[in-house]
Amino acid sequence: MVAIESDAQDYKRKALLAAKDGGSMTVKSQMHDHVQGNRTWPLVYDARALIHPSYNDGEQGMTIEENEERYKAAKEKGDVSMLITWSVVSNSNIMIRMFNIRVNRLKGLD
Repeated sequence: MVAIESDAQDYKRKALLAAKDGGSMTVKSQMHDHVQGNRTWPLVYDARALIHPSYNDGEQGMTIEENEERYKAAKEKGDVSMLITWSVVSNSNIMIRMFNIRVNRLKGLD
């Protein structure tokens, strides 16, 4: 999603590049889907995303209904801090890999 060829939204690219440690900055949870109004996945399935305010609010006891409303309101206002960025644990190496790719291109080694 961070490659220049990607059509990912800019806020996702920035969030992934800002993440330093995928293990501590991501979490597997159905909360990511639930705040978006998606409750179709069975309980055995969850997905990993960067930790976001909606996740933290849910962990602190906010009801899913209130959390979903806050998420919708933020999305309508263009507040990307509340939006979900799907991720993997290994995102901490993105910057290093992108740097190496660019250096190799400059050296003509790609």
